[in-house]
Amino acid sequence: MKLAVLGASGWIGSHITSEALTRGHQVNVLVRDAGKVTQDNVTVTEFDLTKDDIANAAAGSDVVIVAIGGRALGNHEIVANSAQQLLSALAGTGIRILWVGGAGSLEVAPGVTLISSPDFPAEYKDEARAQGEALEVFRT
Repeated sequence: MKLAVLGASGWIGSHITSEALTRGHQVNVLVRDAGKVTQDNVTVTEFDLTKDDIANAAAGSDVVIVAIGGRALGNHEIVANSAQQLLSALAGTGIRILWVGGAGSLEVAPGVTLISSPDFPAEYKDEARAQGEALEVFRT
């Protein structure tokens, strides 16, 4: 399978890339900085979600796996915006989207989200909230 991994230079994205390679997939890593790519046997495409065309960068892929967050640059709004952008840009291309996000927006009991639980770490709330906003984009 031909995969494009968006956010492949991050912790989660790099692990996804490694796993995909061990399973024999062809992987195109979409990253802002090619110098941060540590894996061999991948195609590296420098890509910035705020400027570049995802349909062009992922052309030929079966699936785009998205492992992004706003923590590194403190811009959590990029998460939901990216979800909407990907849905629009990849519509009609046949490329599927697999979104990797946190579980903070998911329910731990009917009507109770993990992020609203008293033990949820405060330092991850902005990131979890952003992933929840992306989930709403996909739901609508």
